[in-house]
Parts: sequence; structure tokens; C-alpha cells
Amino acid sequence: LFCSGTGCSGLPQRRSGRSRRAEVPVVLGGGRAAMAPARGRRLLLCWLSPLAVTAEGNYSAACPGVRARSLAPCDRCIADDLCPVLGDVQYRCDRFVKKCVAPSWDPKEISEQCPEVNSDPRSWGAMCKSPCEDERSPFGCASTACLNEDFPCRWVPGCTSEGDMTPASTPSVSSACLRSCEDHNSLVRTLHNAASCDALKSAWGGCSVNAMWQLCPVTCQSPECADRCGRDEVPDESGKRCYQHVESEDALDCIDAIKRGIDCHCKCGGTYLAVGGTAFRKKGGSFTWRDQIQGRRLDFELNATVGQSFSISLAGESMTAGEGVSNPARLKIVEENAPCSHANIASGVQGLLCERPFGSDILAIAICDTYPVVATPWLHRWTQLSVIRCGDFHVCHCNGDCDIRENWRLTGSVHVRPQSGTTGSVGQVPAGCEAYMPTVAPLPEAELGGEGPDELAEEVVIQASLSIAGGLLALYRLTPNDILISLQLALAAYLKSPSRLLGRQAPEPAEVTIEPVDGRRRLRSLAGTCVDDDMAFAAAAEALSVTLETCAQGVGIAGSASVFCSDAALSTAVAHCGGTCDSCSGGSAASTTAADGGSDAMSGAAATTAAPMTTTWPGGPEALRLRIEVMTRTDLISKVVEARLEQLKTNTVPFVQDIYDALKKSGFTDTQLPAALTVFLGAGPTRAAPGDSARSPARDPEESSGIFGSMVFVIVGMACGVSCLLACIGVVLWKYCAFSENYATRVEPVNDVQTQIKESIVRSDGGYRFKKHCEEYVVPT
Repeated sequence: LFCSGTGCSGLPQRRSGRSRRAEVPVVLGGGRAAMAPARGRRLLLCWLSPLAVTAEGNYSAACPGVRARSLAPCDRCIADDLCPVLGDVQYRCDRFVKKCVAPSWDPKEISEQCPEVNSDPRSWGAMCKSPCEDERSPFGCASTACLNEDFPCRWVPGCTSEGDMTPASTPSVSSACLRSCEDHNSLVRTLHNAASCDALKSAWGGCSVNAMWQLCPVTCQSPECADRCGRDEVPDESGKRCYQHVESEDALDCIDAIKRGIDCHCKCGGTYLAVGGTAFRKKGGSFTWRDQIQGRRLDFELNATVGQSFSISLAGESMTAGEGVSNPARLKIVEENAPCSHANIASGVQGLLCERPFGSDILAIAICDTYPVVATPWLHRWTQLSVIRCGDFHVCHCNGDCDIRENWRLTGSVHVRPQSGTTGSVGQVPAGCEAYMPTVAPLPEAELGGEGPDELAEEVVIQASLSIAGGLLALYRLTPNDILISLQLALAAYLKSPSRLLGRQAPEPAEVTIEPVDGRRRLRSLAGTCVDDDMAFAAAAEALSVTLETCAQGVGIAGSASVFCSDAALSTAVAHCGGTCDSCSGGSAASTTAADGGSDAMSGAAATTAAPMTTTWPGGPEALRLRIEVMTRTDLISKVVEARLEQLKTNTVPFVQDIYDALKKSGFTDTQLPAALTVFLGAGPTRAAPGDSARSPARDPEESSGIFGSMVFVIVGMACGVSCLLACIGVVLWKYCAFSENYATRVEPVNDVQTQIKESIVRSDGGYRFKKHCEEYVVPT
């Protein structure tokens, strides 16, 4: 009997995808078929069911997508109606191997007729240790008696009309389907009274005895997990599958792997089964913060680097499958603790498109348009995501119908932090990342002279060389003074430390000296043949009536090597400055130029040793090269400065951030600043006594003469002479004007008399009042 429609409980049903007919085909004995009208079909089926027989060409009740009696001998089966009838022999589905066998075959003949190859899991039977009689869902015997986890849900191809292998009425999240690829330790204890597979392997002396590999596929490293999980699980972006993470040296357990967003439904089926079908995820979807096993949450968690691309893969169950825009699943990254039901994506999130409708309020649901690039019933994945600011964010997932608030669920978190490296290319601190940046490591007391050292007054110059790559040289060429001042402030801020003896932070910017190194000239080397012959240079200069002791002294007076080396009047003396003027014939490795990353001998005398400091210039030709000197006035500050400079070998982040801060204070905008800087400590730190200079030898200004000195004196003399001449002319003109004015002035005669007024008090005629009386008179002068 075969029917298509409702009311066929317990009877074969056709679900081939074709439209249902209004008639019910009834197959009677002899192969005659009668079409029963839909009206009254329930009564017809009930009346004919005792007489019904299953004929070839109808569909199996257990596998509605497979025709009954269509399998061949030794094919995998889950019910008898799938096995063929050959002649007068009706094959049956064996209760132990779950293959179609003849009723007369015993276990030995079954193994001969249907051989199994240990290296080919596709040839294996169900490996049931006790009879599995179930031919219908829920197949309870599968998880308790049969070792092959492919039975029954990955057993018969095309078992359903949709093309998958799941038997009829058997959910993919049932205990029959979600079976972990792991050692069967419970059966080991039951059948062999051993605590675990490891104990059984030790007792039996290996996995080849009694087909132990069937019970212990992981311990015996059988190909079962690689075959099953390699077929069923979606690999992560590195190409590895869950079983490879869990069974390899990664030492991840199932919970950790699921939290990373790895599809583990094959390797860790028991974990999925434990949290499957919960009330708050009854429509399926990714695991949420509520899914917990042994007190551990299964929700997604990711640590990302600010500004760098990452992916979000969410593991779950019954997730909407199908890739492309037709997939209704959506994702958004929101601020921490923001409600998933209607919150919009957080600021700084890139790669996801979500926005509220125009004119809506803050409670409106944000419409998200970014669909997953990978979508299976067990995994959703979004790629090419990034966040350009630091912070903690929540991940919200919707499995479908995302215009309904209740379908958005909190499924994980993303922690965005700055770049973790402490050396190499370092950029500006992104927004919100200040609290996460590496700081200057505290100095051990041992480096500062023991616990609670006494600070003593001591003046020492700390010398070193720095090379800064990443675009700062281009800015220096445009505004050299601003760059040098910014670097001076940055270095002082990086090196400063409190001094009780000085009562302030030291060093101050004024105590830091920075000198750029001209990368175009050849630097002196202590080794090799391409060096300056200072004695010959001094003799040749003396013959020209020029007092210069060394080539370096000439460069210092001239202001640059190019001016010094191109001076025609000194050409015979300059010929002996091969290292400085790059005039060595043939060149040598010892005369490596600064632009090629060579070495330079800093000629300042050290406080404890007379050996000069050799400088290496890494960073390439476009790096800004600097010599620095820091004046320290106490022994403690000198030790701190040395230690801080040494730390640049392992952590340049604090110093680079100080450089960016100083450049911004100098007026540079973010668009003008280099995207990233790399700081190299080329040489040092070394100590030198105050007065010693790594830049040029000490000299007495009064001894400076020769061409460059004469030029200075001529200029100064001319200026003084002109000034004196102008002053004299001014005095003469003033005297002349004064004499002329004196000569042209006439003196008028003076009068010989003068009028004066005399006041007196007189009594009135009545005698009772007084009055003032004034009288004028003339007196001679």
C-alpha cells in the first residue's frame, strides 16, 4: 500500500517533491493498481491495510526518498523494506552490521560476502555490540549499542526527499544523529571491565587485539574521525577542522573550540546535544550566553587587533543554510551592554551595514543587510570585519525574520585591543586604546645600584645613536627645526625620572642634544683603508697657511662635508680626507656609507674608556639618523637614562607615542604625520665626560684660522670698519650742524629796568576793617 497525503500514519508516504494527487494509489496482489478518490481515503486505507503488500517501485517508510527494495546486497540499510528481493530470497537488514544480507548468512558469511577494510570507513558496518532492532525514529539503540556514529543519520544516501541522509521523523539534533567522534569508554567499562581506552590498550598490549580500534578510534588513531568529521564539518579559515584542533597539540577542548566559532557538531556532538532545543533557542541559531556546560558558556569570544581585519564564525544548531543574499541571517556588533533587540552597530565598526530607517527614533530596529559568506545548519561566518577603536563590544545574531526584536540574541563578544608587539612598526594610539598601550617598564633596583641607593651629584654625558624609519625624514627635510625640537621634547619625556637631589624631573629638554647625521656623506670607520689621514691633512693645511688639525675640524668650521670637500683652496689638503670626502679609490667595505646602513665612529672620549663608539644605522636609506647626548647631573639619573635607552631594544612603543605627542604639540596634523614609525637603537648608550663631544673634537676658538677662519675675520672686520666709519661720519655731521646753528643765532639786548608789584594792608577810614593795597614801582636790573 502507498499513499500520498495526510492520514497515512505508519504507512509509506511519497515525498518526491511532485504535487500531491487527489487519488490514493492502492497496490493489490498481482500487481494491479486501483486509484481511490481522496474522499473517504482514510476508511479505504484502514480497510485494505491488512491485505496490503509492499511492491517494488514504492517508497520506504524509513527513508521516504528511497524506493523500497531498491538497495543491493551488502548496501547499508536502516529497515528491511529497503533490501532487495532476488528470486525467492528476500534480503533483510542485519541487526548488527546494518547491511542488506540474506537470511541464511551467518556472521562469518556476512563478513565474507560484505568485507570491511579497516582503512576505509565507508566499508564499515554499524558495529553494533548488541542487536539493534529499531527501524524507526528515534533509533535509541544506535547511541547505546552501535559504535559507528554514521548510523543511522549518515547511513543511507538520499534517505529523505530533500536529498540528505537523515531518516524520516529523526531530527538532526537528536541523540541518534549528534554522536561525538570519540572513544567509547562507557562500552569499554561495560564489555571489558576497563576504566578507559588507555587502560584497555595497556592491558591488551595494543589496538590490533580484538578489533580494539572500533571501541577506541581516538586512542588507536583510526581513520574514523578524519573521515566523518572531514566530510561533515566546515573547516575554519586556516583549513583545520574541529577534530584536528581537539585531537592535536592545540589541546583545545570542545567548549573552547565552539567559543572560537569552529564547527564541532561531528567531533563534539554530545556537547551540541546537551544544549540542543532549548526554550530560548527553539527556532535554532547560534549558541548564546545562556548555553552553558559545566558552568562554562558556549557563546563566541574573540580578541581582535584595532584596525585589522577579522572574521566572526558562530557555531550553533538548526541555523539557516544557503549562501548569498537570500539567506536571512544577519549580524551586528554593538556597544557593550547595548540591547541586541534594537541597538545599531557601534561606531568604528567596518564591514557590516546596519542602519535605522530615516526619521525613526532610537528604539527602532536597525535594518542589517550583510549576509553570511558561509552558511550551514551548524555555522554562520562573516568576513572582512574590523573595528578602528579599542574597547569591548557585543555580538548580536539573528537566524531569520530579523525585523522582529525577539529574534536578535546576544551570541558573543569581541575585545579590540592595540597591536601587541613592542618593537617594529608602531603607529599612533587609536581612539580608546590609551589604557591598553605598553608602558615603560619599571627599572629593577639592581640596575640603579641596589635597594634605596643614595643619589650623588655627578655630571655625565650619555651618548647614543637612533635611527627612525617610517617617513620622519621627509618631514625633517621640510621643517628641520620643528622636527628636531619635537624629538628633543619626546626624548626628554621618555627619559625623565624624578630626582630628589635636584628636586625636579630630569633630564629636561635643555639637557638633551640631538644632531642629525648627513646620510649623503661617507662616515669615518676605524677599520679598513678608507679613513682620514689627519696628520697628512694638518701638514698640507699648514703649507697653505691654514691651521686645521683634523678633517673633522674642517667639516665643523665649514658647516657641512660637501662645502669642506669642495673647497678649491684646500684641495691639496682635502685629498687626505678620504673617509670624510668619499675619495678613496675603489672603495671598500670599511667605508660603507650611511645611506647603505654602514657604521660610524663617534670620536668623543668616554668617561671610563678611550675607545670610540661604533654606530650602526639600520632602517634603510630613508631613515632619519640622529646622534644624541644627554647631560645627567646625578649618578641615579645617568643610570636611569642608560636603562631607558637599553629598553628601546625591546620596547619602542612608549617612545614612539611620545614622538607623536610632541609632533602634535608642534602643530602637525594627523594627516601630516607618518602612519607608523620604527625606532632602532644604532649604538650606545655609552658614557662621556662633560665637554667631550661625539660630534666634533674640542678646539680653542682662538686657534681657528686658515681659510674658513680668515673668512670669518674678514667679514667681522669689514663689518666693524664700516660701523666705525659710519659712526665717525655721524659725529662730524652732528658737530657741523651744532656749530652752524650756534653761528646763525642772534642775541637781543636785555632791558635795564624791571617792574615790580608791592602789596600792603591798610586800615579803612572808619577803623573797623582792613583792605589789600597794591603799588607798582620800577627798579634797575
